[in-house]
Amino acid sequence: MANTNLKTIMDSVVIAMTVVVLVVISALIVASITDNSSFTDIPSSGSITNETGAYINSTGYTLVQSSLGGFASPVLTEIINVSDNATILLGNATVSNIGVVTNATVTEWENVLISYTYNYASGTSLAGVNVTEIRDDFGSFVTNLIAFLAVIGTILGVVWLILYVRRLFDKKEGLQGITA
Repeated sequence: MANTNLKTIMDSVVIAMTVVVLVVISALIVASITDNSSFTDIPSSGSITNETGAYINSTGYTLVQSSLGGFASPVLTEIINVSDNATILLGNATVSNIGVVTNATVTEWENVLISYTYNYASGTSLAGVNVTEIRDDFGSFVTNLIAFLAVIGTILGVVWLILYVRRLFDKKEGLQGITA
C-alpha cells in the first residue's frame, strides 16, 4: 500500500513538473516572438505648415509633432513673424533632433508661424526583421531555458535523493532488512 501511494505521489510530481516546464518554455517563446523590437520601423515623413503659437527665444519652443514615436530629423523650412508678417531668416533659429527650436541670435520673437519637415516611425513592419535583435533574444531565451532546466533538475535530484535515502533506512527494504 505504501509503495502504491509513493508511486502515485511521484507520478503526480512528475506530471506537475512537466506541465510547469512546458508552460515556462511556452512563455519564454511567446515573449521572445512578440517583442516589437524584432521588427524594423516603417520610416515615414511629414510636414507642418505655419504651426501657430510658436516663439523663438533662448528657452526653446518644442514642435508639436515631436511627440510622435520615432520623431527625428526636423528641418525648418519657413519662419514668419506674426506681428509684421515678415519672413525670418532660417539662420536666426536652430532646431534640435528632438524638435526644440531656439534662437541663434539675440533677437527674440514671441509669436511666429513655423513650417518644418520631419521623419518618424509609423509602426513596425513584419517584412523587415531585425536579425540582430532576434539573435540576442534567442540567446537570452536559451540562457534562461538552461537556467530553468538546471533548477528543475536540481529539484528532481533532491527529491530522488530523499526518496532513495529513505528507502535505504526502511526496515523491510533497506540495509537493516539484509540478512547474512
